[in-house]
Amino acid sequence: MGFLPILHYVSNTMDVRLVYSRDGKMWHHLNKRQPFLRPRGEGHWDRYMVTISHGPIEVGDELYIYHGGAINHHDWWITGEREDLQEPEVLDRKNVNYALGLVKLRLDGFASLDARAPRRGILITRPLISDGTQLMVNARCQAGGSICAEIVNLRDEVFPGYSREDCVVFQGDDVRHVFSWKGNSNLPPARTRKADYPQPEFERYRKIRFYVDRAELYSLTIC
Repeated sequence: MGFLPILHYVSNTMDVRLVYSRDGKMWHHLNKRQPFLRPRGEGHWDRYMVTISHGPIEVGDELYIYHGGAINHHDWWITGEREDLQEPEVLDRKNVNYALGLVKLRLDGFASLDARAPRRGILITRPLISDGTQLMVNARCQAGGSICAEIVNLRDEVFPGYSREDCVVFQGDDVRHVFSWKGNSNLPPARTRKADYPQPEFERYRKIRFYVDRAELYSLTIC
């Protein structure tokens, strides 16, 4: 993941986009190239420019992202005089001011899968193989919202005791909520012996089916 500062040459302003790469060579823009962080405009210290040059820092249950900002345009205070621009920083260099700001996000808070009223959502993971014994999610429920989970096999058959009806409903806001089913937080054990080739290892796979109502699901971990 990366923060990409963007200079808008005509307006002489800067904002930051979010990009990602799976190999460190080919990078892709997220969110249809919309800014991840943008200047806040008139009346703010970061009126015309923001930039990020460091990755997020995990602090407790939050991500701290330190960023630069400026009340002035990018370089009109240098070039604006010869273009006869009537901007404050062109007329008086005292109006050039750079500062440091802080943006805070919840842990893994860059994106979420949301279900909004009046429609509910169902999320089914791909088949997973893991030695983990518990299902932990980072999620936030709105007023009256909830998230339930059930564990199914590769054939979408629910493991006994791990159905939606058995699940203890989550209705809060937590970055490390562990699901349980009638008080049991241990996932159904995966078979440890590998199946003989070419028989697929059906019994080693598990899928998780989430039922989401007026809630935001940020991440899941089998731990």
